[in-house]
Amino acid sequence: MRRLLAALAAACLMACAPLTARADSIPTVKDVKALMASKGLSGKVRTQGNATADDGAGTVWEIVGSKPDSADGNMGVPTADGKWAIPVGIADSPTVAKVSFTLDVAKRARTFVDAGRSLIWDPQRKTPLTTNIIVHKEYKAPYALTCSSFVSMVMNGWDYKHTTYVDDKNTRVGDYVDFGKGRTQVGQAYEVAAWLFKQNRAWTDPGKGDWQPGDLLFWSHPDPEGAGTTGVYFANVHHVALYIGDNKVVHSWGVASGAGVVEEPVTDLMRDKVTLVGRPNWFDFTGNADGGSKTPASSAESPSESTSAELSNVASKPAESAPSSTPSDSASASEEGSASALPGGEALASVAATPTSSETPINLALATAAQEAAL
Repeated sequence: MRRLLAALAAACLMACAPLTARADSIPTVKDVKALMASKGLSGKVRTQGNATADDGAGTVWEIVGSKPDSADGNMGVPTADGKWAIPVGIADSPTVAKVSFTLDVAKRARTFVDAGRSLIWDPQRKTPLTTNIIVHKEYKAPYALTCSSFVSMVMNGWDYKHTTYVDDKNTRVGDYVDFGKGRTQVGQAYEVAAWLFKQNRAWTDPGKGDWQPGDLLFWSHPDPEGAGTTGVYFANVHHVALYIGDNKVVHSWGVASGAGVVEEPVTDLMRDKVTLVGRPNWFDFTGNADGGSKTPASSAESPSESTSAELSNVASKPAESAPSSTPSDSASASEEGSASALPGGEALASVAATPTSSETPINLALATAAQEAAL
């Protein structure tokens, strides 16, 4: 009996221990929340997962005394005893080769730019991705989108006029990414980053700029929700943009931009704050594929009710915070060298509290001030 009780006690201690160790002797905690709740850590620590132990997005972290003033630091989280954990288990160079064919992403992305003020950054209303309704019949313009819904529509192979913003169904007309059967997206910006990380298609790239058209650029902030780090946002990602080549990105960053989607050059300041780069597995709409051949899916796809139920995160997940990126006029751009948009975090709320109509001019000076405040 004593041996049995001793064995049970030992088993309980092992099950209840907050830290475990793998063969490489790196202590392990179950997820980022557990990491943040820990005290007395030093050296390296591994998380089994990110938001949960079984979500497949765990990595290795380095424990440091204070938050580094760098892009890597923006991905870090505080621990319970005032230290910081910085992710060091993410690849630091491209993990997959560039695609072997010329992507059409720039052309299709620019159709959303050309839509101008028919679109507006709005995380509350539904988009062609998240509902089975016909958006242009359900809502009045400007129609809603966010940074992640924009890149997801391009990744689906759609252009603006072949979505339910304009048409009665969504139709694939270009190169695309396979999200899985019946799926049209994976979620918010941090979920897209985690999805690519789990496929070994994401890496850290502060200041390097080793990108190709079709890559996704991510920015992080240690306070991505504006209410403190929660451990849910993978690498604290709060914004994503689509790189289209020639040192330019297309993205949706907020109502102060004057349009739902904008095209902008990548400034040195933007480049230095990029935390992650993701390279989706693009499939050539003509039939060739990056990493193997695959027949394109049906070119005409309208979201079904089941897809909507599976993918719509509006009610169950926190809305994407508005990244405080702001363009300024061309004169300022040439003189200052930092006038293009820079995703930063939370300053946008002070710029525009209400949606902008097509008749309302944007106060570019105020928008630029918001950008500088976020840096």
